[in-house]
Amino acid sequence: MTDAPTTALLLAASALWGLALGGAYFAALGWTVRRLPGARRPGLLLLASFLVRSGLLLAGLAVILDGRWERAAAFLAGFLAARTLALRRSAVRPRRTGGVA
Repeated sequence: MTDAPTTALLLAASALWGLALGGAYFAALGWTVRRLPGARRPGLLLLASFLVRSGLLLAGLAVILDGRWERAAAFLAGFLAARTLALRRSAVRPRRTGGVA
């Protein structure tokens, strides 16, 4: 069993990895979207980009996870923070559904 400071450090590292890989994921997604209009084969570009982005994200998660759900939760929190930052940076706002505007 690990002590509390070590556990906290591992969770912080997992969150930072989630933030870093999430940032890379959304940066690559933005790069892909910007190149779609001029792409000769946009479907292939989308598919290749998705496979590379997802593969790197899952590989990073597998390395960090080590069978611990706490690390997965911290990784997800970092990834969601990266998503929020990417949305703010791109000035895209998610639409609300089911409510009165």
